[in-house]
Amino acid sequence: MCQLIEKIATDKGINVEDANYIFTFISDHLLSKIPALSRVIEDVFENADESILLEHVDKAIHLFSSSNGRRDLKTV
Repeated sequence: MCQLIEKIATDKGINVEDANYIFTFISDHLLSKIPALSRVIEDVFENADESILLEHVDKAIHLFSSSNGRRDLKTV
């Protein structure tokens, strides 16, 4: 994960610590709204195997397609 943040920060001329802070803040905000994203975010930034990422997509499709899933994901 850190390498990606460093590359983006360097490409855009942003301080790496500032970029990391912004990423962490936004990630924490997303996770406070949808805790189930935690494993997905970790797997994406750890370059998990494609099959694991596709498994996440399949689970998301299932959640979104069920009326109960949509209700569970709503936030105020």
